[in-house]
Amino acid sequence: MASAIGLTVAPPLCAHAGEKVVFSAPAGPFRAAATAFALQAHVSIDLSAAEGCGPSPGFSGRAAPATALRALLRGTGCDARWIAPRTYRVVLLPPAPTATRPRVTAVVETSTETPLPLSELVIVATRRLAVADRLAYSVSVLDARAAAARGVRDATDLALTVPSMTVTNLGPGRDKVILRGLSDGPLTGQTQSMVGIYLDDVRLTYNAPDPDLLMVDIGQVEVLRGPQGALYGAGSLGGVLHLTTHRPDPGAFDAWASVSASTTRGGEAGGLASAMINMPLLHGRAAVRLVGYAERQGGYVDDLGQGRADVNATRRTGVRLTARTMLGPDWSAEAGLAAQAIDSEDTQYADRGIGTYARRNRIAEPHDNDFVEVHVGAQGLLFGQDAKFTLAAVRHDLSSRYDASAAPPVAVPAGAAIAFDDDNHVGAVVAEASLASRPEGRIQWQVGAFPRPYATGARWPDPPGRSAFRAVGPRKAP
Repeated sequence: MASAIGLTVAPPLCAHAGEKVVFSAPAGPFRAAATAFALQAHVSIDLSAAEGCGPSPGFSGRAAPATALRALLRGTGCDARWIAPRTYRVVLLPPAPTATRPRVTAVVETSTETPLPLSELVIVATRRLAVADRLAYSVSVLDARAAAARGVRDATDLALTVPSMTVTNLGPGRDKVILRGLSDGPLTGQTQSMVGIYLDDVRLTYNAPDPDLLMVDIGQVEVLRGPQGALYGAGSLGGVLHLTTHRPDPGAFDAWASVSASTTRGGEAGGLASAMINMPLLHGRAAVRLVGYAERQGGYVDDLGQGRADVNATRRTGVRLTARTMLGPDWSAEAGLAAQAIDSEDTQYADRGIGTYARRNRIAEPHDNDFVEVHVGAQGLLFGQDAKFTLAAVRHDLSSRYDASAAPPVAVPAGAAIAFDDDNHVGAVVAEASLASRPEGRIQWQVGAFPRPYATGARWPDPPGRSAFRAVGPRKAP
């Protein structure tokens, strides 16, 4: 029995069928050309009949998806049927009555056939395009639509839907991601994390907590359970959490905005505002994509010692800016930055016997998690193979205060409230280069170079941070 084979890419807002996209689909086996087309056009294709198609002439240039697909089908003996918005099915044409080459008809935009289920997912966390069910890894994937349907907005939500993934419940900006139960402890410190967290091609953490990026305008989330040292080196014994963003689209202008509100039973209200704008430049040869968001999570823990209610409110703001340009028919370059700031007014734990979601502290325990990364990169064909180069710098500033009044380790005045302040600054410079075989190649291979961090001045304590106990006055009730 033949199985349905397809490729799926799901952007947050689908472009219209007439909007033009820059394509670079190779000549050769039709399945490889259709794979490249689906990824570049952000459409889904059922390729269950592709084995009977002849070689494709390929297509390079800027065109509407339907026009590019007609060019790829020319002379293959196959046609494409439109079965749903942004979804096509490849079918075999009947034999021609004469010896002349079969004529390829235009892509039909209507169909009453029931679409077959798509069974394959394209994975990018392997550092090259790969089909999920052909991998030797245990992987979980959520695209943008699946994540929205399940209410996944950050790593904490993701852990509720992905097997073998756990997130410590310390609060936004303090949590640690754990895969397969492997961890060096519930708290972050001087040791390297066992889970690598990546945004596109940039590693975000070393020994810091999860920056807890809000998953706004994220195209796909992939969780590779470890060990992944062959692909990612040290720091991936437990696995890898890989976030893939939507790249700038030089083929069409796009924009959206979203506002939502929430309530917490027994606590405060919250909300989220986010927006995206994609602007084509240089007559379709370049584009800029800007994403911004601001979120407030209402508090719900009461601190009876300070006489304060709903103390653990959190604010999270972020921005991402990416620019992409075509350097030629086979090469593109990209530069961008991502920044996010988390400001938690207090911790979110409660004490037993005091009440529901309540505790008694002498002082507040705020936390800040500020994160920024900048990167430049290029990708294209080198010696006929897929090449990619990336250089990035990451900065992570962390600040926390804890109430140490119950057992102060230093001599203090009687009855004084004692705070333990912990400030850390983590930085990294990350460089990598890879060369991989084309998807249509008979033998699949990949080589890469990932310089050691200290060899490139990768992680520096600037300054290394400080920790200190301080006598402070307790915060008065408002």
